[in-house]
Formats: sequence, structure tokens, C-alpha cells
Amino acid sequence: MTIANTHKTTQNGKEVRYIIADLDCVSVVKIDGSVVNSNMYGINGTFFYGSSLLGVAVNNNAAVRTGGDQTANSSHGPGQTTKRGVLYHFDPAVNLSFMKTHVVKKYNDTTDHSGNTVGATANNVKWAIGGYSLHLQKTYTGTESAQETAYINDIVGNPEYANSWAGKTNFDGRSAIGYGATGPSGSNRTIVLATFENASVWEVRKFMKGLGCSMGVHLDGGGSSQLRYKRQVPAGSFLIDDSWQPDPDPNDPRKVYSMVRVNPTTWNNGSGF
Repeated sequence: MTIANTHKTTQNGKEVRYIIADLDCVSVVKIDGSVVNSNMYGINGTFFYGSSLLGVAVNNNAAVRTGGDQTANSSHGPGQTTKRGVLYHFDPAVNLSFMKTHVVKKYNDTTDHSGNTVGATANNVKWAIGGYSLHLQKTYTGTESAQETAYINDIVGNPEYANSWAGKTNFDGRSAIGYGATGPSGSNRTIVLATFENASVWEVRKFMKGLGCSMGVHLDGGGSSQLRYKRQVPAGSFLIDDSWQPDPDPNDPRKVYSMVRVNPTTWNNGSGF
């Protein structure tokens, strides 16, 4: 049995909606349109160019769509590979560290940007999704401004990252995935999928860390940020489908081509609804 809870709150006066779900009901899937119209539940996935993916989106050791086994510079289109953060869920039967975050070019690179062994093989990646690493394992010191600067330097300091819109003054609709918060079953084997109304990447990091996530990545943002879930109306009564786009396209929900799917046995209302 798996459980997912839906939550709604605010951060710095801006709305945040998120799902906390048991790890075993989460996967990465291809979609041919928007999360809102997908008839599935979860959050938008990685970056894309046309209908090809610019970030890692792997399920059961296979890219869910063309381009989904590597990262690329979104300002230059496919083929311009660069390193970006990837959250991995390894098969625990073949890898003792079943959740990891690495900054890589391809999901099956042998080492990441710091020389750490990735561990991805032809048969042990249950799923992986790419974006910008939130570096949740790191501790930054100094004033909050100094900490934010250090974090931004971690994701934009290398020219090949090309994360120009991730600076301190850039606020937008954003999406993120994290691992390690206490979940609805009382376990830390939990995934958080969060969508933010108008936040900086530093605020996204602070929020996910505040929920107890020990690793995670920032997914595609802006008009691509989309969350679809079930909630009870009124609380404890009927389940309805609901969705949220903090920065919607004016004419139609944006096609995003990949999503992190949540398919639990049970949905519950968490806080805020």
C-alpha cells in the first residue's frame, strides 16, 4: 500500500503546492502534452527543445523520450551537452545507496563533476530525473546573502552549466523534486514534488530543505511548472482531480513531454486544503 498527501502553503507570501508520496509509487514517464491534461498525477519533468528532452528522464534504465538520457544547454538546443543535477532512484537490490544526486552529462556517466562514482549501470536505475542540483547535502555558512551567493556559484559558477536565469534576482514559477522528508506512512523513503508561485532557486532550496529533503533537483520552471493531484472536498469526503499552474501559458497548458508520476493506492489531504 502506498500513500500520497497533497499540501498547500505559502513561502514569503507566495503560494506553494506540493505532494508528499511514498517512494514506491513514483516513476518517470513520457507524456505528449501537459501534466494538466495527462490524466496522470505528479509534476512536470525536465527541460525540452521541441519535443526532445534536454535533461535526463529515465525509467527502468531507458530514456522515456529522445534526448532523455543526457543533459544539454537549453539556450543552444539538443546536442550541446553540459552537466546538470540528476536525482537517481537505484534498484536497492543491486545498489545499497538507493537514492543519489549527481551532476552529470549523461545518466550513466561513471563519475560526476566532483569525481564521485555515479553507479548507474545497464540494469540498476529504476528512474532518474534531471534539472539543476539543489545541493541539499551541502552546508553553506555566513549571512543568508553569502549562503545564497555560494549556492548560486555552485550551479552557475562553471560556464558549461549556462544557468543564467538561476541568479539571485530571478523569480519565477518553479518546480522541484526532493527525497528524504517524513512521508504519509511515517517513513523517510519519501518523494516531495513541489510547485512554487514565484520563487528564486535559493528559496526553492530552502523550502525543500525545510521539509527534511536530503537531496533533490530543480526541474523545468516558468510556464512549464505544473502539478496535478487528487484532494478531498470537503476534507475527508469526495476525492476530486485538481491541478495548478503558477505561471500558465495564456492560451493552453504548455506541453512539457515528461513528468514525474505519482500513482499511490491512497490519496489524502495534507495541510492547507
